[in-house]
Amino acid sequence: MYNNLSINPAVAGSKGHPALLALYRKQWIGFEGAPDNKLISFHTPLGKRVGLGLTMSNDKIGISNNWSGSMAYAYRIQIDKETLVQIGIQGSMKYFSLDFRNQLIRQTGDPSVVYDTTNEKYLGNFGAGIFMNVKQMFFGASVPNFFPSTIGVDKTTSFAAVEVPHFYVMAGALIPLGNDKIALRPSALAKVVKDAPCLLYTSDAA
Repeated sequence: MYNNLSINPAVAGSKGHPALLALYRKQWIGFEGAPDNKLISFHTPLGKRVGLGLTMSNDKIGISNNWSGSMAYAYRIQIDKETLVQIGIQGSMKYFSLDFRNQLIRQTGDPSVVYDTTNEKYLGNFGAGIFMNVKQMFFGASVPNFFPSTIGVDKTTSFAAVEVPHFYVMAGALIPLGNDKIALRPSALAKVVKDAPCLLYTSDAA
């Protein structure tokens, strides 16, 4: 709920002021190849109609080391005093790296494993979204990446991994709790992917 810009470019500038977010997560401490995730994003309004955003992230898991960056542009439409609609587009670049020289690789005979080499890929994509504020409520829908991208390295079969488009729908509300300093912000996020079950996330924050 604090990182909506990474899945919806229309969020850029929606807060009405510059917003900076930094996230760091390290899991399974002490295990070799444990997940390590970093992200930083910034977005701000530019004038009365435009919002701009930038997101950078890095994910290290096992033998993989992936980087991604995106730039978002949003156009703001003020319907009335309590209704704001933003339409956004974004361009993104991703770097995928698999280091098969890593000692975590111990199995032989797997055609997906290119021994003693590093497999690298650079991929570009485009996405779009819409974001709406109505009084104390918000709604959004987006597709961060329009085009599927082959990210697998197994060239011996037709089953190489493919990153497919994801469709997101979000909604929530800000509920004041007796004064202007404390509020409840329940929200929900649904992700829909072809040939996969729908996933629903919910959260609350005061």
